[in-house]
Amino acid sequence: SFFRIPSFSLPSHTQTHILPPSTLLFSSRCARLRFAYSSVCGPRPPLFFARGSSPKTVPTPPSPHPMAEEENAELILVNQYNADPEIQRCIPVRGCVRLGRVQHVDYADVAIKSQKFEAMVSRKHATIKSTPGGWMIIDHHSTNGVIVNHTPIPPDVPVALHDGDVITFGTEQSDLVYTFEVNRRKPGGVQEQVEAELQNLRLCKEQGWFNQEQYDERRQEIQNRVPAARWMNWDRTPRTTADIRGLSESQLRGQRQEMVFRYNYNFRKREWEKSVAVVVMEDKPFAEGAMRTCFRMTDLTKPAAGDGLERRYVAKQAKEGLLEPQHNYFIDAEMQGLCMYFAEEFNKLNPPKKVQFVEATVLEFFERQHKPVFSCEPYIEGKYIKYNNNWGFVSPEDRNTPQAFSHFTYHHSSGFYLVCDIQGVDDRYTDPQVHSKDQKGFGKGNMGVDGINRFFATHECNWICQHLGIATVKVKHADKGTRPPPGWGRPNSSKGSSSGAATPNSSSANSLNPPERSAGHLSSNGMLGVGGGGVSIGDPLQVNDAELLVLNVRREQLDKVRSAWLRTDTASTGCIRKEDLVGLCKDLNLKVDVKHLGRLRAAGRAGQILFKDFLYWWAGVDRS
Repeated sequence: SFFRIPSFSLPSHTQTHILPPSTLLFSSRCARLRFAYSSVCGPRPPLFFARGSSPKTVPTPPSPHPMAEEENAELILVNQYNADPEIQRCIPVRGCVRLGRVQHVDYADVAIKSQKFEAMVSRKHATIKSTPGGWMIIDHHSTNGVIVNHTPIPPDVPVALHDGDVITFGTEQSDLVYTFEVNRRKPGGVQEQVEAELQNLRLCKEQGWFNQEQYDERRQEIQNRVPAARWMNWDRTPRTTADIRGLSESQLRGQRQEMVFRYNYNFRKREWEKSVAVVVMEDKPFAEGAMRTCFRMTDLTKPAAGDGLERRYVAKQAKEGLLEPQHNYFIDAEMQGLCMYFAEEFNKLNPPKKVQFVEATVLEFFERQHKPVFSCEPYIEGKYIKYNNNWGFVSPEDRNTPQAFSHFTYHHSSGFYLVCDIQGVDDRYTDPQVHSKDQKGFGKGNMGVDGINRFFATHECNWICQHLGIATVKVKHADKGTRPPPGWGRPNSSKGSSSGAATPNSSSANSLNPPERSAGHLSSNGMLGVGGGGVSIGDPLQVNDAELLVLNVRREQLDKVRSAWLRTDTASTGCIRKEDLVGLCKDLNLKVDVKHLGRLRAAGRAGQILFKDFLYWWAGVDRS
């Protein structure tokens, strides 16, 4: 005569309020039992149980709308400085918040007060709340109304709010202007994601994945994901000029400032440009060479960013007693301009390490007596090393990049110029010397053909020379210096040919006849010659069927990726520079996400990205 109520499912938030059905026993006299739980989970149809009958299905009530639990909103005051100091600059909105002139239990949870006009806000002005349809704002027939994105809203009508909307409480002249922000400060919210991506982007820029133009473009894309109301960070806007770091008035008063004429040589235009600068130079030199003394100098017309290194220069002048015509200073600047051009062309061939020449200028101190002239160049911080000179010397370090660069300049100019006397910090060079075939210009250090022959008398072609496809005299044995990564083929984008840029014959001091090619050179068919034999380097873009199965890529997809790759890798070397990755991804309509560059970062060798590494990364397959 007793029966047990069968188990049934209830929402998780209601189970703690109901006794377990297994403990409820009822008499057989109860033909029907009405079990009501409307007080817990809302009104539901009555549930009846009859002897020998099955219980009716209990519909599961819908779960509460997740917005009220998961989303957090804020009202951020736009004008943080001029509003009443008693008004909250940041008003959290969780679920529902009522806004009015004064805080009151019946009218307003948060008080907002206008500094311009006290009656701008009504006693019960507006309510912002979360609904199943999203965030809403309601104007409670306030005297001066509510404006959302410069449009007045009707009273007692819910109007949708979105992240980044601008809300004005009162008329257009009101100073109570807020931005509505959703999940900005919540962990994992939009603001946190944007800041994390910007930080990752800066790291990728430092590691060479983006050049400056690509970095600026990508940074703007990330920042644009933040609503326009947050593009300007007014909290960091300087209140006064004292908030901006830089030279102070006291520092300027304690220094002897001089106005000078600055002369810059534009190698591309082959012309000189004149401007005015304000500089401060020390009275005593800090170093000297055989011909000139060096002075520390600060260019006050340059911006004082970071540690101020961009404003620090070295000014050089002929020693006392040495009469040096001004013409020599302009020769040096033009020579350095030519070397900057060679460096740009060298870097286009994707060497493992890029080189740079600092820009040399000429300064005329017209306020001094006799208007002295100085040569000027940026100060380079670090260990200064001379890698070779203009008469065949090679430093004990015997680094590959400086020696290969000198060899490249001869090859690129079809045997007319050779840049030597390479010196500086790492691969940032200065104060070079150029030998020319006709021995014209470039100062007294231009030794012409004799200087070129002296260079090749001691030069041994290294891995980089072979990569560049330069005609070789002798190969460097036991080469432990920088070498291109595996898979690099001979580039075909360098200017000239092996025959047109032949190395001088060491047996003749006054001729530039092409020498015999020796073992170790790259032959025209892409074989690495070793004593007459050859080992094929292979096609770095070749992918076999087994790899296609691993990648889960069709042959048609592979052909499209290879075609896009070759539009970037025009020399068919099988590798590209890090900064070329963004352009390649755009060509493939692939959005570059800085979060996923970490997987490719380990694959890049010596600042390069191999085709196979990129293909596995593009397909989302771990190559390890």
